[in-house]
Amino acid sequence: MTWSTLAQADTTLPYHGDHPGQLNDVADRVSDARRDIAHALDGLGDAQAGITDNWVGVAADVGDHQVSLLRLALTGAADRLDQARSALLWCADAVRDTRDSIDGLRAQWALYQDAIDDLNLLIAASTDPVLREERCQQRDRSRSLQASVVDYWSAAAASADAATVVCRRRLDAASHGDWSYTPGTGLGRPTLAAALGVTLLTADDQHRATAGADEAAWGELSPDAQAFALTVGLHVLPVQAAGTPVEVAAAWGSLTPMQQQALIHARPGELGALDGVPVAARDQANRRYLVSVQDVWSAELARLPSSLDTVVGTPVGDPVGFSVVDWRRALLEHQLDLAATVAAQVGAVASGRYLIGLSLTGRGQAIIAVGNPDTATAVATYVPGTGADVQDLDVQVGRAVATQAAAVGAGASSVAVVAWIGYETPPTLSEAGFDVYADNGAAGLAEFLDGQRATHLGTPSLNTLIVHSYGGLLTSAAAAVAPLPVDQVVMVASAGTELDSVQQLALEGVPPDQLGSRVFSVVHTYDLIRLTGPVHSGLPSEPEFGATVVPADPPTSPTPGAWYRVGPPNLADRPDPVTAHGSYWDSQSLALRDLGQLVAGICPR
Repeated sequence: MTWSTLAQADTTLPYHGDHPGQLNDVADRVSDARRDIAHALDGLGDAQAGITDNWVGVAADVGDHQVSLLRLALTGAADRLDQARSALLWCADAVRDTRDSIDGLRAQWALYQDAIDDLNLLIAASTDPVLREERCQQRDRSRSLQASVVDYWSAAAASADAATVVCRRRLDAASHGDWSYTPGTGLGRPTLAAALGVTLLTADDQHRATAGADEAAWGELSPDAQAFALTVGLHVLPVQAAGTPVEVAAAWGSLTPMQQQALIHARPGELGALDGVPVAARDQANRRYLVSVQDVWSAELARLPSSLDTVVGTPVGDPVGFSVVDWRRALLEHQLDLAATVAAQVGAVASGRYLIGLSLTGRGQAIIAVGNPDTATAVATYVPGTGADVQDLDVQVGRAVATQAAAVGAGASSVAVVAWIGYETPPTLSEAGFDVYADNGAAGLAEFLDGQRATHLGTPSLNTLIVHSYGGLLTSAAAAVAPLPVDQVVMVASAGTELDSVQQLALEGVPPDQLGSRVFSVVHTYDLIRLTGPVHSGLPSEPEFGATVVPADPPTSPTPGAWYRVGPPNLADRPDPVTAHGSYWDSQSLALRDLGQLVAGICPR
């Protein structure tokens, strides 16, 4: 007799999904355990009869009572196993029926798709307007019927979900009560549901994968199954693209994991740019888009002719023809250089970096997170200023890495820092005097921050916006669009905000009279900004602005003053102002320590 049969149900009854065959297999194993208990009961009956026939006295009475208790416990366990087996077999039949329905619907959907494809060809080739209109109507009817197939499929999936809910309830009922036998045997587990793994019981088929659906799971689908998932997903994508980041997040959440994978594979460039889509999904989409454009551009570059003869058939030496080819070659080489730079900075999938945004036109733009903002408890978004683009992406991502390390060093348990080069920055100092770059980038920053809040999981994170130089003007322009959904703003070497005071910098949920303790200014005495004077009005480092000023100079710095008027900026104790403007993220910088403390939620010195 083996009293541990049911106690080991967690290992002898593996559960890996709700495939009908697997459910039947679990039911068979339950039957095996039920037979073991029946054999044990037979043996106990014989033993009890022997006790009562051949043994008398107090000890015999105690022994008879203990055997009776054990038989009672085993009988109750057997009854509950019968209930569990019945529930599993019923659920297997329900899921099997649903799968059969879905297989039929998939075949029906494919037939409609074939009809639509054939009609499209006939419409394209038709010269008779009447016949063309008739075929267009036939195609519309086929599309309508195909859409109804999707509705039926959703209903079938819902019925499978309902069946699993009922099955779980029946299993919970079977496990209710104290059915285990404790003295000397340790029979059973606290609940039969836990032993069977019913917490994993959820409807699933190859169209509706589990929450762990990923690139590998998508690759296992047949082309028809991928097309089916994509058709359903494409009904939602236009809604996503037209909505706010909060609406995008809700629409994305309404998709099944395989529909999400379908959109990632079919529309990577479009999806990767949507604020409100989770960071991991945007990263997967943007990585796919990056590889695809590199392949396309490399192929086109390889096909470009080396002489004009193969371009337009005119004699070699035509300057117009050569300028077109040379221009296209230079553009492709430039874009491929940008793509290679982004690829190098984002690293492998397991690098802990996430490619959240990407543009390879012009000087290029990229949004790269160090750590996952959707799961971190402390999230910082770093926005650079004049001259920042993909060409110096290593510098911008390096600052994100340094900020993350400083925050961890300050005690933050989980930190993600985003290098947001998501706008066209002024290319030169002279261009930094114009507002147009801030005005053009303001909406993009505001929507990105909204999406960051919308996709975060669990308890809201402490969100910090760190802006450098011209980024201060961009921040004030973004706050004019809508209050920024961040907890605090740190303006590093700000070139001006064009605000009268900190109370005009709207932060979501922060009263105006508290903004002074939520907006910080950090600037070196020897920074270029102090040398040239404010490029724009509203310097956050000025007392009348009302921000909290965090000293950035080391304690041993010379007395602050207009040193640049009386001596060259290359003396040992007088750093170069251009270098000082970008030195806040140097490894030994006190400013970096302060940034880390702010991101971690600690007020610096």
